[in-house]
Amino acid sequence: MKVMALEDVMATKLLAMPSTRSTSTDPLEIARALREQIDWDAVWEQTSASPYARTFFYLAEQLGILDERRTSPSESGRSRAPSKAARRAWPLSV
Repeated sequence: MKVMALEDVMATKLLAMPSTRSTSTDPLEIARALREQIDWDAVWEQTSASPYARTFFYLAEQLGILDERRTSPSESGRSRAPSKAARRAWPLSV
């Protein structure tokens, strides 16, 4: 029987998030349930090019689901956390 690694399941979910999706509830639920079993560095390496995946990581870290390791500047010098200017530009829906 063929199965996917947990890291591949998370990467697939994060990369499949369309621009019209307003919430990342499903990936957050998976992350909360399986956080100790997933190699988050591997998932980050697979998905960090996606703005939706970066947003997921930021939110999961802020909620305490994941360690806050990815909100600091990356090896390439690019900040993984949104800048203050970018946060001001984001429309907030309540």
